[in-house]
Amino acid sequence: MVQTSFLIYSVVVLSSGPLKQFANILLFLLMCISAYSHFAIKDGLDKMTSEFIFGMLLACRFIVRLQVQARENNVGPSVQHLENGETVSDVAEADADKKTE
Repeated sequence: MVQTSFLIYSVVVLSSGPLKQFANILLFLLMCISAYSHFAIKDGLDKMTSEFIFGMLLACRFIVRLQVQARENNVGPSVQHLENGETVSDVAEADADKKTE
C-alpha cells in the first residue's frame, strides 16, 4: 500500500491538469480505505490520525481546484469601481496614455 501511495503521489507532484486531479482522487480514496481498515481491526484513533489529516488535505486541495476552475469558466473580466466612479481599466488606460506622451 505504501508503494502505491508513493507512486500516485509522484504523479500528483510531477503532472498537471486532469491526471493530477485523478491522482488526487485516487489518493483520497486510498486514505479512506486505509482509515477504514484501521477502524475494522479496531485500532485506536491515534493510528488513524495521519489518514484523516492527509485525507482532509487532499479533499481541501480538490475543493480549491474546483473553485478555481469554476471561477475561470464562469467569470469574465472583473470590473472594479473606484470611489469617483472610474473603473480600474479606465485608470490603467489613462496611465498608459500619459506614458506614451
